[in-house]
Parts: sequence; structure tokens; C-alpha cells
Amino acid sequence: MEDRDTLAGLRGLYQDLSSLTESSFVNIDRLRVELEAHIDDFRKLLDRPPKNNSSRQAVLSGKITVDDLEYSINEEFQQGALQLADALGIDELEAAHLFLGAQDHAQMLDRTPLIAAIMRFHERRHFLLESLRLILQESFEFEREMTQALMQDMIAFVVEIKNGPLRNASLFARKCMKSMEDIEKWLVLVAEQIQKASIVGQAEDADIMEAIEYQRASLQQQHESLGAILCYLFKGPYTSPEDLRLLLGNLRKLDRFDGLLVHYIPSIIAAFVQHGSPESSNSYKEARSLHTAVTSTKDGQSWALPTFHSAIVALWLAVYGGWDFDGPSSPLPGVDLEKDAEERTKMFMTALDDGGLDFILAVCSGVNNEEWADPARSELVTLLLKESSSAMPESDTCATYMKCLLMENFEVFVESCIANMPDAVRMLKSEEDSQRLDQITALRDGLTSSLHRGLVEARTHLESFLMVMAFAFEQRPDAAQEFWADPDGNLYGFLQWASKRQTVPRVSAFCELLYSISGSEDNATAAHRFLTEEDKFMSAKFKRSTSMNWTQMFAELELYATKVTEKAPASTSQTILRSRKSEPADMSEPESPVMLTCYLRLLGHLCRQSVAIRDWMLHHPSFNVVSTLLTLCSGPIPTHLRATVFTTLAALMTERTPMNGNEMWLSIDQWISGGSMSASGMGKIPVVSNPLVWHEQQAFQKFGESFDQANAFVSLINSLVSPTSDSADYHLSLPFPESLGSSYRMPGIEPYIDFILGHALSRKVPDLNERQSRMLTYNCLEFVVTCLKSFNESLVSVLSQPTVPSNVKTSSLVTYVRLHPFARVAEWLFNEDVIKAIFATAHQDIAEVSKAAPDSILVLSVVRSLEVMDLIMDLQSTYFNIVRPLIKSQTGGSRTNVANSSLSAFEDSVLNNLSIVPALCLYCSTAHQQLTITSMVLLEKLSSSRKLNRVSSPGLSKWRSSNKIVEVLSTEVEVDSVARPLVSQMQPELRELDHGSQSSGYIIRESLLALLNSCLRMITDRPTIAHLLLGFSSVGNMLDISDGLLANGMSLLHAIITFLQSYPDQVDGNILSWMVHLKRMALEVLKHLWSSKISSYFTLTEMRASRFLQSLLASQPIIGPNTSWDRLPIMTEEFWVSDSASALAEFLLYRSYLYAYATTEVRSAAKLRSPTLQTDIMSTLFGNSTSETGDAILNPTVFDLFDFADLDIGRQLQPPMLVLLDGIMLDACAKETDDSLILYSEAELEELIQLRKEELLSSGHLRPQDEEQFLVEADGLKMFVHATNQSRKINNNRFLALRSWTELITTMLTCSEIEGGRKSTFILHTIQLILPKLEAAVEEDLPEATELARLAEFLVTKLESSTAKVNSARRSGDVIDEKLHQLFQICVRGIALATGNVNLRETFYNICSSYIARIIQPDTGHESIKQHSHQIVKMAGTTLIEAICDDAYAGQETCRVSALLFLNLLAALDKQGDSILAESISQSNYLSLFLDAIRTLPIELRNAQANDTPLLLSYYESLLSLLQQLCQTKAGATHVLKTGLFEAVRGSQLFAADPDLGIDIDNPDALRRYYDLLDSVLRVIVSAAFSRGLHNEQMMEQTRAFLAENRQSMVGIFKRFAKIGGGGAADHHSALTNLTKSYMALVAATDFLEFEDNEVKELTRPKLFS
Repeated sequence: MEDRDTLAGLRGLYQDLSSLTESSFVNIDRLRVELEAHIDDFRKLLDRPPKNNSSRQAVLSGKITVDDLEYSINEEFQQGALQLADALGIDELEAAHLFLGAQDHAQMLDRTPLIAAIMRFHERRHFLLESLRLILQESFEFEREMTQALMQDMIAFVVEIKNGPLRNASLFARKCMKSMEDIEKWLVLVAEQIQKASIVGQAEDADIMEAIEYQRASLQQQHESLGAILCYLFKGPYTSPEDLRLLLGNLRKLDRFDGLLVHYIPSIIAAFVQHGSPESSNSYKEARSLHTAVTSTKDGQSWALPTFHSAIVALWLAVYGGWDFDGPSSPLPGVDLEKDAEERTKMFMTALDDGGLDFILAVCSGVNNEEWADPARSELVTLLLKESSSAMPESDTCATYMKCLLMENFEVFVESCIANMPDAVRMLKSEEDSQRLDQITALRDGLTSSLHRGLVEARTHLESFLMVMAFAFEQRPDAAQEFWADPDGNLYGFLQWASKRQTVPRVSAFCELLYSISGSEDNATAAHRFLTEEDKFMSAKFKRSTSMNWTQMFAELELYATKVTEKAPASTSQTILRSRKSEPADMSEPESPVMLTCYLRLLGHLCRQSVAIRDWMLHHPSFNVVSTLLTLCSGPIPTHLRATVFTTLAALMTERTPMNGNEMWLSIDQWISGGSMSASGMGKIPVVSNPLVWHEQQAFQKFGESFDQANAFVSLINSLVSPTSDSADYHLSLPFPESLGSSYRMPGIEPYIDFILGHALSRKVPDLNERQSRMLTYNCLEFVVTCLKSFNESLVSVLSQPTVPSNVKTSSLVTYVRLHPFARVAEWLFNEDVIKAIFATAHQDIAEVSKAAPDSILVLSVVRSLEVMDLIMDLQSTYFNIVRPLIKSQTGGSRTNVANSSLSAFEDSVLNNLSIVPALCLYCSTAHQQLTITSMVLLEKLSSSRKLNRVSSPGLSKWRSSNKIVEVLSTEVEVDSVARPLVSQMQPELRELDHGSQSSGYIIRESLLALLNSCLRMITDRPTIAHLLLGFSSVGNMLDISDGLLANGMSLLHAIITFLQSYPDQVDGNILSWMVHLKRMALEVLKHLWSSKISSYFTLTEMRASRFLQSLLASQPIIGPNTSWDRLPIMTEEFWVSDSASALAEFLLYRSYLYAYATTEVRSAAKLRSPTLQTDIMSTLFGNSTSETGDAILNPTVFDLFDFADLDIGRQLQPPMLVLLDGIMLDACAKETDDSLILYSEAELEELIQLRKEELLSSGHLRPQDEEQFLVEADGLKMFVHATNQSRKINNNRFLALRSWTELITTMLTCSEIEGGRKSTFILHTIQLILPKLEAAVEEDLPEATELARLAEFLVTKLESSTAKVNSARRSGDVIDEKLHQLFQICVRGIALATGNVNLRETFYNICSSYIARIIQPDTGHESIKQHSHQIVKMAGTTLIEAICDDAYAGQETCRVSALLFLNLLAALDKQGDSILAESISQSNYLSLFLDAIRTLPIELRNAQANDTPLLLSYYESLLSLLQQLCQTKAGATHVLKTGLFEAVRGSQLFAADPDLGIDIDNPDALRRYYDLLDSVLRVIVSAAFSRGLHNEQMMEQTRAFLAENRQSMVGIFKRFAKIGGGGAADHHSALTNLTKSYMALVAATDFLEFEDNEVKELTRPKLFS
């Protein structure tokens, strides 16, 4: 839609132009293109095609054409379009187009299409006008020459004077005026609509009222923009005198003093300067003609607002008066210039008397009516305006740019007055002085009974003029420099003149002027010099000097301080206390309190601006400022004056030094406890045990009686507890003297904290209006935040660790913890009243908060209340575990406890105020960046708190959420309305990339993703806040997709998916840390969702629908050693101490999530049994994906994405050489992260370094010449620790990425059907890829070795199965054998190296076993490989054999079996070689240990648990199998027999058991297991006997002896086999057969039966001598 494109384009242009004015980076080429694209839009300005009957009929016909597409529209659409045409007064077809374009927008805004269309209409106008205003503004910016020329060019195109006559520009200015008039008429209609709605009762219809209110506010803004545009047009060479006359004609008709009228004032002054001053191109004659037009009220030229006309006349005369000095070159006939000048002066005075200056002052005051402003100035303005009718309505707020334009133009007015109307200005002073004298004389002579009546009658035009000047230069230090730049200039001369012979009101106004023009250090220094220079003119004896200066101000302050503290009659003092304005009778003039207030404001302001002035003030030789001000405070003065004193004292403490701060603390504490405050209002002091504490309590009670005192006192204390400039150098410093108040109470500032939190914050100050309540609460919360943030938790935590030596835990730590305000403030934060106040502040109406300015008290007090909650949640564990116990042990029971003992954590108070959760969610949607981020951070803590997320009532209902937070969020707000703004915040804006991680969009997005991740990480199996914000709805403990944002594809989940697909992670091949960090966080959110059983199905469905895997793989950069990470490749030294390392760490973690997602998709596709989906996914992973249109897209393959494994990240970081920092407790800073990674806390290290510095300083070991070395060492250590942390993160994340990648490969082979040949190729490719990485990982002992080895083991087993099925060609077999042989070599070397990693060795055993089993198979033709392999084992030597035997004998369960199995296969391989294995095992003494294991076999089995028995049996089977293998060679059999095979068997008593019963095995199949064991042992003996050779006599004897010993067992087995005495179980038959065969073999081989017969014959033969 064209409308949509135009709106988006204008918004982008406005953003770029705003960035330009804020001096941010802007892409100038892009700006030029945008500007050229919108020239026509600017020319049309606010043209609206009027309603038209033929268009109406076209809409009613039911068909409209938009962008060459014909749409059929139903009746509902037709009515909506016609309603829109009526509401906006535009052509019906235009309205229909607009209505169509608003349909999608309506869903995003959650509004009806009608309201969405109205909003879009006004939004477009707003951006159009604001862009044009900024273009014009930039065209006058001389400092930015390049953009200035571009903007001037652009304006020439817009007003059509580039190739057209100058008159075109004039026509454009008139168009602007006409538009302003149209808006004024429209606003009248809107006001009528509001009135009508309230009469008809539509005021309750929120939609209608919102639309009307939106129109009103938007039209006001448009009018304001046009006012500024018109001003710039008049300021430049674009208008004619005739345009000014037209403007005057328009102004005459204005009949209301409101914001709309104010919008014209900059234009009128700019027009007067352009067309009425001598600098203009017009003639004097033309100027005179304009003079008549401006001043005349005849001939129907009357003005609807006479005071406005008087103001216009005054503005005109100031500019026009310039002709007196730059008169016409030739005299005009009949013109008397002198007489003219006199008449102008008279006319000027008349204009002022008619209220012209009052009107200007009212405008100044009205637009500067800020809630932060000191009420003293507005009080002075009220005094000057008196009952003047000029008062601007407060409801019309003024934009900052309009305020600037007004003040710039009022500056022109005051400068013109001083330069062009000197006589008139002088006359103001002389007339007022004489009037003032008459008034005071009358007062003194008692001629009037009213103190203030004289003021009403005395003229104060000069004071008003000074105040207009003060407003004009406020917060404009560059403009104010004109006063000081030229001591001979008009402005400085005016200052000197105005400072002489001043009346009290004029002193006040003059102080305000000085206040405004001293708004920077240079200007403040100049003002200080001015006041010091004027001191020279002081006469010796005190009297009012001719000029205002420091000495006069100090003298007056001292005079009043003395007077108010003199004892006055009781009745007088009581009245003084009650009345805000009444003063003791000897205060010479009734405005004295206002004057003193202005003195103090000026004094405080200058102190805030300059350190030199502060020092001069605090160390003044003759004037003790602090003492004088506190004395003044002791008297019965108005509360606002006392408040100003406190504010001035706070100003003196700006950037205070510890010494100045301590002196101030002592002065204030002495003054409060000295009783001067309580004495001033009391006759007699009661008898109390501790009068000083009583005085202190009385003083606090007095401060708490009124808002202004309490508020100023809180600000003063806040300025005194904020950290000093050098507190960073001493980390256990307190912001006050340690002994403060120790003479009469416990030392510290507890009473002050108790006043601020227990009185001021707890809403105990009486009679506060809403603004005052907010302001006081804000300052109290600011104090709380200062106290919490200034507490050095890092150092306290480190020093409280049990590992830290006690000599380090100095008494200074105890003192710090006991006295630091943190302890008492934290205690108060568990007080019911304080908690109530904080939650009440945090809970504000979202509509009000959204409308308020970001720096308003409302928004800032909400932010501070949330910050307090956030800080206390962070710090509460330190408070409860360290601070509170320490304080209790120190103070005993002397402290009053203010905390609610039932609250064990701040979360308990949140449980009582759960409505804070929906409030925080709503705050996230405001346009206030700080509030949004603070809300998200706090919401993150609340939503991931175990205490708050406990299952509330599990048995309640399966349809009701068991989580209170989720329940309260679901019920109290419409979740979609909360989530909608978050969706738009997740959508990145191209321009953000220019500002990097500093852009507000980036910061908010980062906070949002942190919130979601924290919440999803904490609770994985139940609905959470994160699920609701992402678009899910909660049904009991399950999630669902109701008819909301998720169902419509507009949820936050969709926004995150889209964000990941569209957001870049590199710029020009340079991978940036902040980009990849955000993408990693976003992918982590999705990872939590797809990994959780309650959200997995929905999430994967949505991700698949957006072809997520394909788009993510296609956008993956392939990395290598030369890849640039934040402009640095990995080889550079700086890489490890810069953001580059963070970029790599984040990238690796992102990759690990990407592999995990691919794995999940492969599994999911297999589970769904969808061949198409499986093919699609596998094809993508192999590098070929298909777009939605069917086009083939190439993307990196799963092998390409193993690129990260080639990076050399094994940098050995050398610790720096330390002397002064030697022995620093680095380990105390080590912290374990969630994923078991040990990192050093850099903040805690900083504290320890500082602590060491303090120790060295106190012991005198740190000489001044060592300072530099200390700094070098500290920097070196910090860089080393930072680099170490980065290195550990990178290594850990690479391990995670590698683990995910190996899991992906495993899953691809397990869950997907890859055809035979392709499968072998895939496996071989993978083995080839991982071999070098595995070898390196084994050599360097990296955790990756285990993962790679497991993958290799898996691949080998898969390869066995695939090659078994596919008889591949020999060539393929050779390749396989070659790769497996390489793998075998690595594993053999790895077994010897991986001494500390059981799992890795076990994996190596399994791989080697598979490999040897493969090559020793008969008829496979692996002879040469067998030889090579045998050679490898031989070369590895005894180290390898001992490592395997050690595991086989004493390893962990499964590792023992794997090692034995490997030994078995090694024996089989050895049998085919030179049979050295048995000798090696025998030499390492493990053979005897193995035989010992046989000896203890029955005992081990008897003692084993049932579930351990199978593993133990398989171990013994493997061990016996090994012995059998060894015994199959002659050498082997010899070693086994020599080591004691028969003795071991005899010792085991295996054969001694009854064959019918077996041995005691805890197994249902015990007897068969027994037979199997016998069989295995017998096989060993058979192998040994036959291999050794029964021709050996010893062998023959041992075997026969064995048979003879176990004859009973043998006979039992034979009987069993022959089924004599009952047959055995069917499954015993096989084992019995084997046993029988073995026995028979031994019996036959040894001729045992014959041998036995001979033995019997020998025994039965008769003895010779029987």
C-alpha cells in the first residue's frame, strides 16, 4: 500500500533527522535518498481532498481499485470508510484506501480499523511536519556545513524556488498559515465533539473518547510543528512583508490565550526581525508602513485580545527601534525622527502598562511550568504578575523545540530592547524607584494597614523585564556567554546598570537573571567575578551598597540570621511560625523572604557549577556560610526559606571532598542536637534523661511538618551520603565521620535514616498534594538507592569467606558494615509502612505513566521504586547472612528494630502485592526506555524466584494454574495487550545497526530476552510468565494456543523466530559480539521451548512453518583462523582482552543451540514418521535445501559446520610477574557458574587489589615512586584474569558446540534411513573429519576427547553393520581399513595418555576391541594390517599393557569389562603374532592378580547385590575368556600355569561345590550361571593343558591331580548330563554338554582312568608285612 510505504518512509526519515540534530551518526547517502523521495509529500503539506459525492457513490457501489487491484467491499467496510471520511473531512475514496491500509495495523494496535485509520492519518501528518521542521532547523545549523547545504537545497526544492520564482516560497509560507487556521477550526469541532459526547453519555465509550482525544493531541502537535516551520520560513529569505501583514491579520482574530496562540510567537518575532529591522532588505518606508499595520487599532483592525496586542506592539517596537541608530540614508519628507523616537518610547511604556510585558512573562512562565522547577521562581512571577489576567492554561504542554524557539526569539526581544530602546528601559527604573519610595514611606508612616497593598500599586515592569531575560537565557549557556564575552558590550553594561540601587523585588529578579546566565562553569566563573568586582565599590561601613555583590549578600544574610534568632515575644513567634509570608516587624521590606530565597538560589546555583566557587565559599575568611545559614534556619522563618537553606547546603556539597562532607555532617548534627531548632518555637524545654537526643527528635519533627522542608532536608542528606569523588580509592570508606553523634548516642546516621524512611517515605508529612507526595517519595527512594548502591557488597562478600585469613578481616570491615547506611536502610525495607509506600509508588495508572514525560517525577519515582526492589532482591542474602548477624553481635539489644520479623525475604512482601507483576508487564510496553528495562530486569528476578514460583495448591484443579504469578497475570490483565508492544520491540530497525549495542531498541530487546530465558530456565515443566508473554495460554499445568496472537501468527514467539531469520550477525565479514550475543539469546529462548515437553510441539510446528532450519543454515558464516571477530582475528594478542573473545564465545554457544535444534528436528521427523519431512531435513543438512518456490538453495553442510573445531583456542596465558600484588587471594574471587564453569569475579578482584593498596599504604610499603609499578601490576593482573575468563568461556562453549555436533551426527545415523553406500561414505567422511581433532584433544587432554571418542565408537559400530550389509568393493574396504587403523593408533596412544579419564579410556577400549575383532576375522585378508597393529601394540610397550591391566583388574565396573574384552582381543591378535602378551602381563604382576580374582570369585559373588551380579558375572566370564586366550599359545600357557592357575582354581573352591546345588549366587538362574563359570574355568585348564603339552610330565601330573581332586564334581556333572537321578532343566543342557566335553577331553588326554585304576591297584595290593 502506498500509504503504508509513505508512513514507514516518513518515520524513518524523521528518525534520521532526529539523529542528525542529536549529533549521532547518520548515513548521509541514505538521508539524501529519503529526502528526495519525499519532496512531493512536503509540497502537498496537509492538503486534504474534500468530501465528494461521486467518490461517496463509488464507495457505495461495493468496488474500489487500489494499486491497480480491484477489491469488492462489503457493507461493513463501506460504512467504516464513510465514517472515516466524516471524521477526517476527506474524500470518501481516499478514506476507503486509508481504511483498507489500516486493517492489518488495527490488529497490531488492538484497535478497531476506524481508530487505527485515524491514528495512521494523523501519524503521517505528524512525521511529515516534524521532518520538514527538522530540515528547516538543520538548514540554519552553520556548524554542520555539509548537511546544512543539503537541507538548504532540499528546502529550495520543496518551496519550488530552485527553478522557480521567489514568490513560490511566499506562497508556501501562506499555505502553512492556512494549515494552522484549518487546524484551529478542526480543534473547535473536536472540542464540540467532546462536549457532545459528555452530554449524550458517550464519555464512557473508551474507544470513541480515545479517538477524539488522540485527534485533539495530534492536531495540537501539528499546529506546534507548523508554528516552528513558519518561524524558520520567516527567519530565512522565503517571505515578503505582505506575508507578515497576513500573519498579523490572523493574529488579530485569536480570542483565547492558549498554547495555539503561543505557537505563533516565534514566527511573529522572526517576521519582525526579517521585515521591520534595519538589517532587513526592506526600506525604512516599508518598515514605517508595517509600523502602522502593527500598532494601529482603527478601521476594523481591533484585536480580540488587547493584552496580546500590547505584547505584539512591545515586541515590534524593540526591533523597529533599531532604525533610530541605522536610520534611512536619505531623510523622508515630513518625518521628524526625534519626535518619532519619543512617541515610540511613550507607546512602548503604554504597551507595558496595558499588560504587554506581563503577557510575555506569562508565556515564559507558562511554557517553563515544569514540575521540577523551584517554586521560588514561580512565586516571584506570581508576585510580579499580581492580579494580571495574563495566565497561560497549564493543560497545553509545550514541546522542547518550541520552548527553545520561544526563548531564542525572546532573547532577540530583550537584546533589541536594551540596544534599541535604552531611554525606555532607563525610564522603567526611574519611575519605579520613585513609586517604590512612596510606597515604603507610606508603609513606614503607617498610612496603610495592609502589608502587601503597596505592592499591588507599585509598577514592576523592570523586574518583569529581568525575569523575561532570566527565562530567555535559562539552560542556554552558549547564548548566556554574550553577557560575559564583551565587558564593553550592551548586555554587560545593562547588568552593571541593573545591579545598582536595587529595590527588594529587583534584587530578587536580578538574582534570577544571574542564575540563568551562569549556567556553565565558565559563565558561573564570570558571574562570580562580576559579584566580586562589584565588591570594590562597597563603602567602609555597612549600608545598602550601590551595586549588588557578594559582600552585600553575605551582610544581609548575616543581618537576617541575627534578627530572626533574637528572642521575640512568644505571641509574635507563634504567628510567625504559622504564617508562610509574615515576618518579624523589623524585616525592612515585605518581600524580604523572597529576596533571601533568591540570594540562596543564586549562591547554590553558582556552587553547583564551579568547584572553585564552592571552595571560595566554604573557606571564606570573613563569612562562615554554613554557620550563618544554619543560624538563619534556627529562627521562626517561613518553611520555604528553610527549605532553600537546605537546598543551598546541598549545593555546597556538590562533588564534595570527604573533608568537606565530614565538616558539614558535624555542623548539621551539632545544630540539630544543639537545640536551636526546638528552642525557637518552645518556651521551656522539658526535663529529659538525654536532652541532646530530645532536641534531635524535636528538630526532625519540625522538618516533617511541611513538604518543602522535609523534601529539601532529604535531598541534603542524599547529597551527603552519595559516594565522594575519591571514595573509589578507599573501598571501605563511610560518607560521614565514624564518630558522628557518639557523644550522645550510638555513632552513625541512624536517626537521619529513620526520619527519611520512617517519616518522609512512610507518608507521615501532612497536607501533601499529589505532586508534592511524588516528589518527596522520589527523593526518599533516591536516598535508598544511593545507600544500597554505595554499599561495597563485593568486598564484604569476599572478606566474609571462611577461606580468607582472619588478619584480613580488619576492624574496619566490622565498622564499615555496622555504620554504613545500608544496614539500617535494608532493615527499613522490611518494614510494613515502607513496603506499602514502595509498592504504592510502583503501582501507577499505566495510561498516566505512558502519557508522562520520561523525566517526569511520576515516571522517575516508579523507576526508583522498582530499582529499590531490584537492589534489595540482589542484596538481601548479604544482609541476612552477613550484615544482620554482625550488627546483632555488635550492638546487642540497644537498637530499635523496625523490620517485620515475619518477612524472611523480600519475596514475602511481593506475595502480598502480586499485582506488581501485571503492572511491570504493562510498564514494559511504555515508551520510556529506563522504565521498560528496569521493569524487565525486576520481572526477570520475580519470575525466576523459586519462592514466588512454588506450586500454590497442587490439588486444586487441573484447569487452574498452580503458579500464583501466572494466575495473577492471566486474570488481572489481557495478556495479548501486554505482549503486543513486546512484539514490536522484537522487530529490529535497520537504523539501529548504526548505533550498535547503544541503541534503545537493542537494550530493550536484550532485557526482554534475558527475562524470557531466566524464566524458562528456572521452570521447565509448568507454564510461566514467559509462556504467557510469548503468546501461549495456560490451562492448569499445560499450555494451549487460544484464539490470540499465537494463533494469528502475530505473537512474540513469531517475532523471535522472524528476528533470528532476519537479524545479521556480521557486517562486511566482521562478526560482531553484540549482534551474535542477541541472536544467541533469542535462539536460547527457542531452545528452552523446544526442549520442554509442554511447549515443544507448538514451538517446533511454528519453526517448521517458517522454514527455520533452512534459513538459519543458509545464513551461517563459515569461520576459520582469519575470520574477523570485532575487527580482530584469533591469532592477535589483543583478541583475548577485547570484545572479540566475547564474540567468539557467543558464536560457539549459538552454534551449539543450532546443532541441538537440528538434532531435535531429525528426532521429531523420525517420531512423526514423515518421510517427506525426513528427506527435507537430511537434504538440508547435506547442503541442499529447497525454497518455498521450489528453487534449489545451497547451504553449508553438517561437515562444513564443523569449522569451529579447527580454531586454535588453546592459548596458554602467562600470569603477570607480581611483586606488590604477590600472594593476592585470587581463589577467593573464583565463582562457579550454572554450567560448572569456574570464572573469576572481576569486580571482587578490583576490590582485593584496592584492599592490598590500602594495606600497603597503611604499612608504609607503597612509596610514591612505587605507585606506577602498582598500577602496572594491577592492570596486568586484571587483563590476565579477564583473558583467563574469556579463554575458559570459549573453551567451554567450544566443548558444548562439539558435543551438540556429535549428538547431531549420532542422531542422523540413528533416526534417519541413509542408504547403504551413502551411509558408509557419511561415516568415513565423519571419521576422517574427527581424527585430527581427536588426536589433538587426546594430546592436550581436552574434554572434547571424550565426546569425539564416543562418536568414533558409535561410527565404528555403525560401520560394522553397514559394511556387513553391503559387500563394498575392495577399494572402499581399503579406505575404511586405513581410517580405522589411524583411529586404532590414536586410541592406543590415548589409553596411555588418558590416565585421569576413565570414560575416555573405556571408549578407547571399545573402539580398539571393535577394530581388532574386525581384523582378526578369518578369510578377511588383513594380514598386513594385523602385523602393523601388532607392531603398534608392541611399540606402546608395557605402559599400554599396564594401563589396560590396571583397568581390567581395578577399574570401574563397565570399564573393567571393556578393558578385559580388549585384552581378550589383544590376546587373539597376539596368538597370530609372536605371542608376547602373556609375558608382558606376567611381568607387570597383573597375571597373578587376575588369578587371585579367580580365587575370590565365589566370595565376591556371594557378597554382590542382585542388580550388580550380571555385571560381575560378565566380568568373570571376560577374565576367564582372557586366560583361555592366553593359554592358547605355549608361551602363554606356560606363564599362566607358572603363575598358579591350578592353585587359584583350588583356592576358589568352585569345583568343591555340589553340582546339584552350585554356589551361592543372588540370581534366579544361579545354577546355570554356576555351570557357565565351571565351563569357562575348565576351558582355561583344557587350553593350558593342550597348549603346554601333556608330554610334559609336570603338566600331566598337575592335570591328573586336578581331576583327582575334583572327581566328585566331575562325576556329578556326568550324572547330570546322563540324566541319572532326574534330568536338569532344559536350558542347562548346553552348559552340561560343554562341561562333559571338557572333562572328557582332560580325562582322555591324561589317561586319567588308567592312571586311576593303577592307583587303585597300588592301594589294594597286599602289603608285605601286613
